[in-house]
Amino acid sequence: AEAAIAFARKVQSDRYKSGTKHNSSLTSSEIKKHIPLTSDVRSILTAAADNLGLSPRSYFKVVKVARTIADLDKEKDVLPRHISEA
Repeated sequence: AEAAIAFARKVQSDRYKSGTKHNSSLTSSEIKKHIPLTSDVRSILTAAADNLGLSPRSYFKVVKVARTIADLDKEKDVLPRHISEA
């Protein structure tokens, strides 16, 4: 588990070109820039947000958590399973 966490931190440091910027600290505009979502992923997320009544803040929090799960899975993209888990 420690190796997976270290790997995810390294991926995030490389992605954001910063040792202090992580998925959890992204702004909504940074999310749009750094975490592209496929139409499949976006539709799952939108449906879940509608069904659960998520606020915009919660919506972006789910995206950040999903990105972190994808990093731990060593996936380049956020996949539907990452959104579902988040």
